[in-house]
Amino acid sequence: MKAEAAMGLQPEKSSSPMRRLVEYVVDSFRDFSEAHGLRWDQIRLQQADVAITVAEMARRQLEADRIAIQPVAPKVLVPLIEKASLEAPEGEMVQRWASLLARAASPGGLPPRLIQIISELEVRQVALLERATINGFEMFKNPRQVLRDSAVELGSNQIEAIIDSVLCDDDATPESIIEAFVFSLERPGALYLASSVFSDRTERYDLRVPDLDVVERDIAICESLGLMKLVRVPVSFDLNEDRFQGQLSFCHLTALGIELVEACAPQVVTTLEATQN
Repeated sequence: MKAEAAMGLQPEKSSSPMRRLVEYVVDSFRDFSEAHGLRWDQIRLQQADVAITVAEMARRQLEADRIAIQPVAPKVLVPLIEKASLEAPEGEMVQRWASLLARAASPGGLPPRLIQIISELEVRQVALLERATINGFEMFKNPRQVLRDSAVELGSNQIEAIIDSVLCDDDATPESIIEAFVFSLERPGALYLASSVFSDRTERYDLRVPDLDVVERDIAICESLGLMKLVRVPVSFDLNEDRFQGQLSFCHLTALGIELVEACAPQVVTTLEATQN
């Protein structure tokens, strides 16, 4: 493939029954599609251009990092190039695919499952994963470790501890408890989403991120792929002779989500490491 040549890759040779099958399917629909105004040749040329761009970007990334290009198995290289070529030429996902290819051609390689996973994501969802990765990283001496711990240190016990710490203050209010939730979730690997508390005698106190419905739809997609987990924790506490109840919502990355970000957005991980150093 031209993209392979652009990067200097030497994939192992293999038979191509699948390629012939794909070409047969495309050719079978050619007459029908052209009758409806589709220009298959231009589509294929655009896909080739995107594939070459991805390969060249990956090669430059490896050269900048002074990493010798390693052979990439067809099981990884072929689906990666084919799926990457479906992106818009000027789209933001092209760089992510290039980083995946660079990882595949580096020592240690790339887990094949990441190719299918990222092919099911839109740029908005990948950006959400990246934003969660570096959320509040400036406040920590070792943000990389905080990121690794995000999936195990944000349970109900931690939420109760946050509430107890706020209630120790004589000036505690429902608003200050919600503010404590927001602050506690300013950490790599997690994102605050919404909280709501109320009592029988007071109004409801709410605080949610903008466009929560859109964000939660993106989280649901990431969660279905094993990249994120949406958490809803019931909240209850006594304050000024009132019994408050409510709910806190947030999300955190999984180990697989962190692995994907590390592979497709190495500059994000570099940000964490620079802070740590």
